[in-house]
Amino acid sequence: MTGNSTAKKIISIAKKYGFRLIRRKKHFVFRNGNGIQLVTAASPSDHRAAKNIEAIIKKTTQES
Repeated sequence: MTGNSTAKKIISIAKKYGFRLIRRKKHFVFRNGNGIQLVTAASPSDHRAAKNIEAIIKKTTQES
């Protein structure tokens, strides 16, 4: 998976869980309706980045 397709996947996962993209520079900054903020690298190097982000989102939204 290339960096661009990983970035698109991360954005779609975040939107799936109710986060909206606030800023897109070197990092993506997302925020949901409860005010929870999520910051990820804009070009992650890990091939599992999208899955890791999804796991973090699930954990974060369950706690709040």
